[in-house]
Amino acid sequence: MAEEARRARGDLVGMGPETRFSMELVFHIDPLRIDRMDVDNLIRPVFDTLFVPTDVQLRIEGLTGALFDLDDGQVFRLVVEKRAEPNPAKQGMEARLTWE
Repeated sequence: MAEEARRARGDLVGMGPETRFSMELVFHIDPLRIDRMDVDNLIRPVFDTLFVPTDVQLRIEGLTGALFDLDDGQVFRLVVEKRAEPNPAKQGMEARLTWE
């Protein structure tokens, strides 16, 4: 995700402090682990990858893509869902971001 974010960053124009984001995240998780996965722990790395991190959990060089040169405080709508997915090839995350 970070690598894709870095590539796409140059295509974004006209964003500033007035930009408002809406995010929908769906995590497809192994059914044996889904009950132990806290939603807040799942979304933090996504925010740190897409936005300029202000309070990073792990300082690993190259981890963030900072697609948006903005703070995640500009996210005004967030919908998060966990779904059980037994097939490892289909486990992961779907993200939908819109802004105005």
